Amino acid sequence: ISRGDETLGDYLYKVYKLGGKIGNYKSVAKELNINTEKFVTRNYDLEENLPWDNIIIELPGKELLKKEFERLKKYQTEL
Repeated sequence: ISRGDETLGDYLYKVYKLGGKIGNYKSVAKELNINTEKFVTRNYDLEENLPWDNIIIELPGKELLKKEFERLKKYQTEL
């Protein structure tokens, strides 16, 4: 869900209306013909417009998030 975009609105609403149980996510995705795998496997270019860029917040900002992302990628390769 966190990697989704505005195209998941109807999907999430329907899952919610059905009670939000784990099985609802799969059945609704199938019913609405939504390939949820694309949200899991997609590699985002941090310079492109990201699905969550339209959220206005007064927090650290994109530069801090980029630094943190790069730090975590480096940490992951060290494991």
